[in-house]
Amino acid sequence: MQGHKNFWDKNAGRYDRFMRKDRAAYDEMYVLIRPVVKAKTVLELATGTGLIAKHIVNAAAHIEATDASAEMIAEAKRDTRSAKLHFSVQD
Repeated sequence: MQGHKNFWDKNAGRYDRFMRKDRAAYDEMYVLIRPVVKAKTVLELATGTGLIAKHIVNAAAHIEATDASAEMIAEAKRDTRSAKLHFSVQD
């Protein structure tokens, strides 16, 4: 498991740029997820940089988003402005 964690720690800073190629698929997914999480408490595992959590937080009551990579969580926290969204390192 440590090797995987190191991979994600090393690539956390470039992850969002890499995922831009899938933006259309993610935008469609957000539309599908929002009604499901409306006014609910959500636990997101393997959140990475928090792309999904950040895009659905306005629909949810609260989101607890976790990842094993401390660097991914640091990236996720960088642009977080909602009190309803909490990121933590968990394995």
